[in-house]
Amino acid sequence: MIETPTDTPVVPEETQNDYLAYDLKFICDLAKHLNGDRGKAAMLRRNAGNTIAESRNIDWFFHLLGGRPITRLNDGTFKDEEAYFVISTLFASDKASIECFADKEAETKPANGNFGYTLYRLKKKICDVESAEKTFDRRFGILLDADFDPQLGGSLSFRLRQMTKRVIAEKDPALSINWPQLLRDIKRWNGSKKPTQKSWARSYYAPVFKSSDEKPESDEKQDHIQGDY
Repeated sequence: MIETPTDTPVVPEETQNDYLAYDLKFICDLAKHLNGDRGKAAMLRRNAGNTIAESRNIDWFFHLLGGRPITRLNDGTFKDEEAYFVISTLFASDKASIECFADKEAETKPANGNFGYTLYRLKKKICDVESAEKTFDRRFGILLDADFDPQLGGSLSFRLRQMTKRVIAEKDPALSINWPQLLRDIKRWNGSKKPTQKSWARSYYAPVFKSSDEKPESDEKQDHIQGDY
């Protein structure tokens, strides 16, 4: 069994938004890159489910990682590389989001809710009977239990691909995926306190709304966690 690193540094609460800003910047840069090169978008889609080591023709991807806050581990590997890659391969299938985030103004457009909330909204839209809701709940539970190894990947990539494709297939702006938040959450997947899994479960089973239009409270307000960023 390969042990994942547990020495995640404690991040002051006031700087946590900085990490989300880095992730937003990455998604915007990726979108601009893919919007101008459909061939590279196709390459990422073909490598969905693969680790970086298993993938081909993605050397250009490392150019996008330049300057990102990626932690170098003692064994010479990089803690968050696979998280960036997994999300990039999934994002490449979301044409609407690519066009949105490629717009320079996208950097100032907030997106509400984490992926747990997105799946909550999807369930409410497509499940019209109790049995269908129970089936969807089981799939969500399997997603939360999926493993993700920073170097070798894991079942999380496959489970996420299933769910994101289902959301994207709806072509519903109300179900748009908050890709920067999703990237940040996958980077925290192996946190000792399971911050991502708890936040998604809370948003899926007990969403907290600010008003009757079903806009959720921000993740930062619902889930104040130091460390495990």
